[in-house]
Order: sequence, then C-alpha cells, then structure tokens
Amino acid sequence: MTTYTAQLSEKEGFHPHLVINWSSPPSATTSCSLFAHIPNLPTSFILDRFQLLQLHEEGRLGYHSVGEDSDGIKISGSRDLEGPVSKIEDHEEGDLLLRLTGPDSRGILGQGEVRIPLHMRYQVPVQKRSDGEMVLVNMSWPVLFYGCPSEEELPPPSLSLLHCPTSAFPTLPFPTSSVHLLLPPSPPEAEGDELIPILCPPQLLLPTLSLSLPTGVTSDLSFIEPINFAVVWLGAFWCAWKAFKKVRSSEPSKRE
Repeated sequence: MTTYTAQLSEKEGFHPHLVINWSSPPSATTSCSLFAHIPNLPTSFILDRFQLLQLHEEGRLGYHSVGEDSDGIKISGSRDLEGPVSKIEDHEEGDLLLRLTGPDSRGILGQGEVRIPLHMRYQVPVQKRSDGEMVLVNMSWPVLFYGCPSEEELPPPSLSLLHCPTSAFPTLPFPTSSVHLLLPPSPPEAEGDELIPILCPPQLLLPTLSLSLPTGVTSDLSFIEPINFAVVWLGAFWCAWKAFKKVRSSEPSKRE
C-alpha cells in the first residue's frame, strides 16, 4: 500500500520547506509518473518560480529528464516576491504541480522524499499586543497522484488509489489518459481548523497544514516611529560630524 505524509518545517521561520514523504511496496516497472499537486496556495505563501525552476532543472526538485526543459513543473500565482500579504490580490493564490517520478525513476519503488522551498509574506499587523503577536497561516494538504499515459497502463499493484477523471487536473504537463489518486494516512489528522475538499472525489476531505508566524502590533507605532526618526537623524548627524572632523584634520598637512 502506498502512503504519504506532509509537514511544514516550522523551525525555518519565514522560509519553510514543505516536506513530502511517500512509500510503496516493490513492484514491476510502470510507465506512470507520480505527481504532487499543491492547489489554492494562500497568498501568505510565496512560490519563487526562479528558485523552483532552477532546483528542478538541476535535478534537485522532483523528476527532470534531460532535454525535457521544465515540463515536469508548473507554477502559477503572484510574481511579487517582496510585497506583504495585504498587497496581494486574493485571485493571485499559488498553484504548484511537480512531477516526482518518471518511467525510468527508481523513486516510484520503495521510498522517496521531496523538500519544496516556500517563503512567507509579512502578515497584517494586529491592533494591540493583547491580541497576540503570532498569526496562524493554513495551506491545503498536497495531493499525490499517478498519471498514466494510457488507460491500459496502471500504477504498481497493491496501492490504495482512487481513479479520477483527468479533468480534475487540467494542468498536467503531458498527455495523460488516466489519473489515480493516492490516499493520505487514514484517517488524516487535521493540523488546522479546516478540511479542504478536493475535486476527485468531492466527498474526500483533506486536512490543512498550519504555520505560526510573528506579526507587527499597530499600537506600537506611537513610539516606534519617533524612535526610528531619532535614530535616522542621529546617524546622519554622526556621519556628517565624522566627515567634518576628517576634513579639519587634513587641513594642516595641506598647508605644510
């Protein structure tokens, strides 16, 4: 039976990794490929397409075949890598489709792991410190599935799979005739407060993954802004004073 787990590495702060592990029993070679799909990634998360594409082309993120360009990865969402979450439109949520294994890949047999780098945006500040200085950000559980080139081709036997219509995954990077969805550990334990329904089948619910992030406090601005103002001007005065002293110290040598 194939199973998979997913978790966010909280110790990495604003630059976490989504770690996906999967395992399957030994089986005959198959031409089906294993995919990971992260749908509807909230705007609090950043998909750095340049970083992801480079890692993929170097063979360090998912399956990449020589001469295949970047067909094994599809990325969508906001291209703004710096803006806070308040500056990003809701319709700019992210979506990542990553090919984990190919027909000539040994990762389809036994065990495999992928670490997908993510980045976080600065969150909307809370009004006062009593509201707490941490906010909880949720993302949907990744979906893993086998994509097969024909109806006759099937994933390795003895797998816990659900057959899905290919229309459930319209962004597949190459022609696929059949899709077989892997089930996460059952029953899945939700790490967040919300269960995310997936397209195939509609009644299946997946848990959310959660990450706690620090945020600012609006009420602190009343003393932070004057302090910043004073520090900037004191720094400018210090630089000007050091420059003035240097000019004065060089004047006697010029006269001699």
